[in-house]
Amino acid sequence: MARRERTFIQVQIDPAMKTRFTNKLEQEGKKITDVLLKWIEDYVNEAQNVDVMDLKHRVEALERLIQERNSVLVGESRA
Repeated sequence: MARRERTFIQVQIDPAMKTRFTNKLEQEGKKITDVLLKWIEDYVNEAQNVDVMDLKHRVEALERLIQERNSVLVGESRA
């Protein structure tokens, strides 16, 4: 099995917060490394994520604009 190249990150954290964090991890059956790696991956890929609600609002605004312009065009064609 090929070894993957790895590096380490050190973080200073308040002991009480670390206790709360490790307790929650234990309750959820998770490992510190897995949670932090997932957070780092999500953070790095954040720009690629789509804000669905923002996209929905933008589409609705475009639909309203199209309806308004169609109303004007239909009115002009009847005149």
